[in-house]
Amino acid sequence: MIQVLYIQDKASMHGTRVNGQPITSYDQVPLSNDSIICFGSEVRRAHEVFPACRFRINYTLDPWT
Repeated sequence: MIQVLYIQDKASMHGTRVNGQPITSYDQVPLSNDSIICFGSEVRRAHEVFPACRFRINYTLDPWT
């Protein structure tokens, strides 16, 4: 049985990207090993810069026993 891990953006203010591609709100996007998820975008306020959070996904799905 093939199992897949998905990500979904719940209409966030700054969006979510998977491998550099924006995902549409409420669409479930499948992830694979080495996918890069980016939550939000860089935000600048006066002299402060808040970078987006980026994560590389590596996972193993173990069979349910």
